[in-house]
Amino acid sequence: AIELLPTENPKLMNSLNVALRELAKPPEHNRKARNYFNMLGLTLVDITEMMYVLVFYNTSLDPIFRAELLTVFRLSIDTAQPMSIVQTLFKLSRLPSDFFLTSTETMNILISKSVTIAPSLSPISLTLLYACLSRLSSRYFVCAAIETVNKRILRELPFSAFSSHEIVMLLESVARIESMRQKLKTIDVQAHQSIIHSVVSMFSTETSPELASRLLIFCSSRVQEYTPSMIAIILNATVILCEPGSKVQRDLYASVSSEICRQKDRFSSMQGKEIAVILSAFESFLHAHNESLGVICTAICKLKYISETQMAGFLYTFATLHFRSDEFLRFASAHYDRLEKNGYQPDNVRKALCSFVKLKHYPPRCLTHFFHCHTQLFDQESIEEITEALSEARMPSSVTHGSTCLV
Repeated sequence: AIELLPTENPKLMNSLNVALRELAKPPEHNRKARNYFNMLGLTLVDITEMMYVLVFYNTSLDPIFRAELLTVFRLSIDTAQPMSIVQTLFKLSRLPSDFFLTSTETMNILISKSVTIAPSLSPISLTLLYACLSRLSSRYFVCAAIETVNKRILRELPFSAFSSHEIVMLLESVARIESMRQKLKTIDVQAHQSIIHSVVSMFSTETSPELASRLLIFCSSRVQEYTPSMIAIILNATVILCEPGSKVQRDLYASVSSEICRQKDRFSSMQGKEIAVILSAFESFLHAHNESLGVICTAICKLKYISETQMAGFLYTFATLHFRSDEFLRFASAHYDRLEKNGYQPDNVRKALCSFVKLKHYPPRCLTHFFHCHTQLFDQESIEEITEALSEARMPSSVTHGSTCLV
């Protein structure tokens, strides 16, 4: 009820609060009885279903209620069904880290339990478990569990046993963990390299690279089965998981480009976030088929809303890929004219101005006007880059750092 009902009803919320407090206060002669919750018949599934309600009352719960519930929660893990373990991890991975059921001890018990149940899980349960572990990887040690799941998938389950959605979820989870590992490798600290190496190794598994490679090869052969959203996730994963220019990446990008051209109607109706992710992947690869980029341009021109950051990103990607579309450039110019009343971010202005020039298109006056009137907002490197671009376009650019003008 608490999850569904609006909190604007104080009388009802107060009644629910009173009811929960009554549950939290057993009769005096039972307050020390260890089987109090067992008498209530609570199982791991029951507690999992209560979690979001318990989060709502996290700080106001009766201490004895909390302690006893935590005890029965831990005890019920041993007897719980495998899917109950997965569902519990799934919910806990989305809850605040200070929630009393997400103590390190409890989470480690659940993660250890996931290692023992992995051999018996179905493909969809394995996929869900992998997603949970990848979300928890920044707070808990999950590599042993990940290694177990990897081996189960690689040795016992053909990818055809997974649905298209499950394949994409798996790939997204593998990429999430690899992204965390890569970020750790770039930490700039004054510490001994062996320490950093040890931390990075905690996020490294022997089988993850093989699983990632085989998943990407599998996706490349079945691109036609995936929606634009799924393809966006797959391409984003290649940026994280593949060496730039690798054969796996080249083959996948070629398959995606061909599919975009084959299903023009479907891909020309993509959403802004899907377009942004796909273009970002193409940009990192520094290559894309012109025909597929043309389809993406059509999709952009159909969007009802594009943020300033998104538009600057689109322009920058097309300029990087040396792809020019008159339709898109006219649309982008008109878009900036409509945005003028809302103001601009300096870095977005830099990207857009330089990209327009690189694409041999006269930049919208509103952007050059903003640059001339608010030069003090730009760093010296940006000023030099924009000035050079405007000079190349034979436009007035006589500005100095910090200059302003009246509007």
